[in-house]
Amino acid sequence: MDSSYLDPYSNAVIEAVETVSPAVVNLDTDQGSASGFIFDSRGFILTNSHVVGKIDSLTVTLSDGRQYRACVVGNDPETDLAVVRIFGEDLIAAPLGNSSTIRVGQLVIAIGNPYGFQHTVTT
Repeated sequence: MDSSYLDPYSNAVIEAVETVSPAVVNLDTDQGSASGFIFDSRGFILTNSHVVGKIDSLTVTLSDGRQYRACVVGNDPETDLAVVRIFGEDLIAAPLGNSSTIRVGQLVIAIGNPYGFQHTVTT
């Protein structure tokens, strides 16, 4: 399909997905599957605390299919945030914005990979 027919909203979502998707990962634990994203090219990944809270093993699958064992480096159950790390080469980090410029009502896009099949996108 010719992208010139897409409305500006669709184009904004498509551009965001194409930019961020390489950094979105799937996390497999002994208790289930979840999403996260690489925020630092040294292999640091942000996910939810409830994902890594009581696990014995953690495997991360990148969008290109590479898989790595991961270790938990930080976990804050009160904010439900956790940081895990993988060690790999050519890791792509998601570009982060400046939260002080966000306005109420602004477009928000959530990109995930909870089941390891493909990315999910919600706006």
